[in-house]
Amino acid sequence: MPYLLLAHDVGTTGDKAVLFHEDGRVVASAFRAYPTRRPRPGWAEQNPLDWWTAVCETTREILQRTPRARERVAAVSFSAIMNGCVLVDRHGNPVAPAIIHADVRSEAECQVLSEAIGTRRLYEATGHRPSPHYTLGKLAWYLRNDNQAIARAAWCLQAKDYLAGRFTGTFGFTDPSDAALTGMYNLPSGTWLTDVLEAAGIPLHLLPQIVPSATVIGTVTPEAARDTGLPSGLPVVLGGGDGACATVGAGCVHPGDAYHYVGGTSWIAAVASQWEPHPEGHVTAFPSLVPNQFVRYVTVQSAGSCLDWALDLLDVQAAGSSRYDALEALAGTSEPGSRDLIFLPYLEGARAPVWDANARGALVGLTAFHSRGHVARAIYEGVAYALALALEDLEVAAESPLRALGGGMRSHLWREIFSAVYGRTLHVLEHLSEATACGAAITAGIATGLLSSWEQAQRFARVAFSMEPHEQTRDVYQRGKELFRALYPSLAPHFASLARRQ
Repeated sequence: MPYLLLAHDVGTTGDKAVLFHEDGRVVASAFRAYPTRRPRPGWAEQNPLDWWTAVCETTREILQRTPRARERVAAVSFSAIMNGCVLVDRHGNPVAPAIIHADVRSEAECQVLSEAIGTRRLYEATGHRPSPHYTLGKLAWYLRNDNQAIARAAWCLQAKDYLAGRFTGTFGFTDPSDAALTGMYNLPSGTWLTDVLEAAGIPLHLLPQIVPSATVIGTVTPEAARDTGLPSGLPVVLGGGDGACATVGAGCVHPGDAYHYVGGTSWIAAVASQWEPHPEGHVTAFPSLVPNQFVRYVTVQSAGSCLDWALDLLDVQAAGSSRYDALEALAGTSEPGSRDLIFLPYLEGARAPVWDANARGALVGLTAFHSRGHVARAIYEGVAYALALALEDLEVAAESPLRALGGGMRSHLWREIFSAVYGRTLHVLEHLSEATACGAAITAGIATGLLSSWEQAQRFARVAFSMEPHEQTRDVYQRGKELFRALYPSLAPHFASLARRQ
């Protein structure tokens, strides 16, 4: 009887459970949304109990829709949002809301850490600068503003670590990919940076034990079996952060492989055999799920989330189609370049090509001539410009195509824009929204012996078609990119001034 692998992709907006056949085919999927709370500007919190509720509901739905799935599932594993802060007690109960990746409240704490430890020292050791997007800054914020939460906590976990614990009753573990996105992990040695923890005043006991991503962390407990419908005793594999899972799920398992993910956040990544710091610190890194490999990447914090913002800003309505389709149709009424209207997509700070938690979004060049269509298209193009400048820092070989994945790559218009702005071929995957879950499923297969090697990721990550850049729009977008490049340096002092007024 063929075996199935169940993977949960716990994202910013909800949990997507995907059931994979052992040959890589998608058997079934289910989704449940949960809210993000933003009690103050720059804050972004979620309730870990909402994650668990969503995971239970999606699991039950898939089991109910798939004949004999309960008997055929070989393991369950996880991909989830990274660089968060989930404080739990020794029983795994959250002691505070989970601070997620988009939260930038700890800018002041990160500035203190930069001065005390040294930005370059942290970057060379961890692959990341001090930034409020990472867990180090979030824990520093707790120490300064809510020390009682720190006192009640047994561990600081990431989302997938918490959920693996809910399934197994075993807490206090993480994998290298999620450890790296805390900003407290030494990439060369694979250990926690104790001197950084001491300098920041963070208790070492808060940090979980680091084990390989493809680790069977335990089995489904009777309580979790009751809540999810899975059989008690089913192997639970720890999995990895969404970036690491997307890498393997994209079929990138050899040095030089590269891909482009577009979701609420977007990043471009390339696999490397070793960690080599960027001279100016513009490229970040984490360990791959594949042992002895690293993923070098550049991230634009607000990508698909810019489209969500635009839907309400432009009052986009849909009759018989999705609002995203209606937004794309509206953008399609504008010519490429949006008549020199430029959008800066820094709605939640910037991580690439510049690092600035105070960065804000902007529409530059508005005239009475510009229409809603021009504004809509400028938003698509602005995200692409930001990513194009970040791609320059990543230094992927000019002839190398990018594997394309993520829900944002469903947009034909956006694919055209990305390809033309980058001047590169895109290999668009068959399953765009399942790649992160796919990476988690492959990890489960490796951990349980169902899959014999990481190279088998290639059969999961099938390419549906390729897109070549449109030559007639490349000159237009080259001009737009250079206009975009010049704007941030001019606006940065004003962004800082606005941040001081909050």
